Amino acid sequence: LGHSTHAPRVERAARVKEIDLHCLSKDASLAEQLNLTFAIDGYDSRVRLQLEPNRAIISKDAHIHYLDGSGRLKEAQSFADHQGRVFYGDAWVSSTDSSWDSAGRARVYLIRDGDSPLFEGTVSLFGRYYDLKAVTAVDGLVNTSLTHVEITAPDAALNQLQDLSAGTVQHTRAFGDFAVSAAAGVVMHSRFSTRQYMGNLNEVLQHIGSTAGCPTSRRIALIGLATDCTFREAFGSSDEMRRVLISMVNAASEVFEQTFNISLAIRNLTISDEACLERASDTTPWNVPCSAGDIDWRLRQFASWRESQDGANAYWTLMTNCPTNNVVGVSLVGGLCNINQGANVVARTINQWQVFAHESGHMFGAIHDCESPACSSSRAQCCPLSSSICDASGAYLMNPSSSSRQTTFSPCSIGNICSLIGNRRVQTSCLADDSDRNLTIITADGCGNGIVEEGEECDCGGHCQEDACCDGATCRFREGANARCQGDNGSQCQGDSCNNRQPTDSWFDRYGLLVIGLVSGIGGGLVLGVLIVLIWCCSTPRHRAGSRKRAPVAAQR
Repeated sequence: LGHSTHAPRVERAARVKEIDLHCLSKDASLAEQLNLTFAIDGYDSRVRLQLEPNRAIISKDAHIHYLDGSGRLKEAQSFADHQGRVFYGDAWVSSTDSSWDSAGRARVYLIRDGDSPLFEGTVSLFGRYYDLKAVTAVDGLVNTSLTHVEITAPDAALNQLQDLSAGTVQHTRAFGDFAVSAAAGVVMHSRFSTRQYMGNLNEVLQHIGSTAGCPTSRRIALIGLATDCTFREAFGSSDEMRRVLISMVNAASEVFEQTFNISLAIRNLTISDEACLERASDTTPWNVPCSAGDIDWRLRQFASWRESQDGANAYWTLMTNCPTNNVVGVSLVGGLCNINQGANVVARTINQWQVFAHESGHMFGAIHDCESPACSSSRAQCCPLSSSICDASGAYLMNPSSSSRQTTFSPCSIGNICSLIGNRRVQTSCLADDSDRNLTIITADGCGNGIVEEGEECDCGGHCQEDACCDGATCRFREGANARCQGDNGSQCQGDSCNNRQPTDSWFDRYGLLVIGLVSGIGGGLVLGVLIVLIWCCSTPRHRAGSRKRAPVAAQR
């Protein structure tokens, strides 16, 4: 079990202003493409994000479970409220000659569209990553509303744009990653040790920078997220917390997609009640206050719980607000697609998506990058920078200590993970094919988008709790529905009542339109027939009264 620390880093924040949202659709959540442009306080140029929906970030069968303090299910929801809100695309920066220069990539969650748009996410500009965060106004001790967006990054990164005057916040973070037998609840240093995934040094050096073994077509790792009471308590609302988690996965998925051709998609979200119980329940033993155990203990409890969950997920992550000293992440190594080992813990922190990406890297078998102290030890198991340089200088995501500047995997981590996948030393059977028809991904059309389409009786979108007529899970009318319907969110109405045509309706209610159609058709045919007869009669010549008839000609012999 190894922990490491890192010197404090300084984060700066600057206000994002003059936000303009451009899209063809009136409702941005239904847009196929949108442009976000904004300025940064103290920086002359404007930033433009050309975005499209990230429909693979949440699987269509994804669901949210809300648990009470005892771990019992009290409510289940879909992700319909977040549909069409997650975007990804390219970032551009305006230049002095009024043109736009390609600057990097962006991942965005659109909180609000309209005249005063709000968003959050990450953006890379000229090789540097920046966090975009929606800021909540505080009135006394109460969070009131989201007011504006801030861009945050280490001093050096913001100074690259321009010297900014803003408040500072210091943070230092470290990881503690080890192998553990979840069933026994004890630390192990053999069967699941990092040596299992390290191989010999020559093998590691041979694969540095190589992507051989990684998928040639896009694969998808479905993941589960769980939040304990301490993490939930840190947010003003569950909606805010869900946005943060979706943005976290969205940002980390960018790196996995670009590096390994594997995207991350949320399939399960289990949210604990914000009130912490002093004693853990048998159902969720990991859902306790920070004083109940350190982050390593929390991982053991969570890994044991994960064994009872759906085995279709690649791994599960527990989100907590309980770091141990400077340790904000801990993970089983190589637990991908393994119901007994596919678990990690991530503590709330400023650079949360990077911590999540780090622990996710361990799921794929990655070990830590080498630091200077490890390079001087012959017993150290770490990934060197190259075949001739050991120290990776803390520049990459798999560094033992976390910092905001770490946004990519090192060449050694890339070769390590891809070779493990190619040699089947980590399981990949749970990774779904992007073209697999059994993996249904949220799209612009389909049940839950608020539009009644072919095969649907209704569609209440993200307002299903307000709709007594429509079942949001099936887009069918509820059985026996007889209440006021919401005509503005997709349901079909007859005045104030549900237009559900239940079996209890009268025979004419069910078949009235058919009868009317048949009668109209038959009646129209009769009228046409009468007109034809009248026209024929008028056009035929009549004999006058008293006229003489020609005598018949006698037959000749």
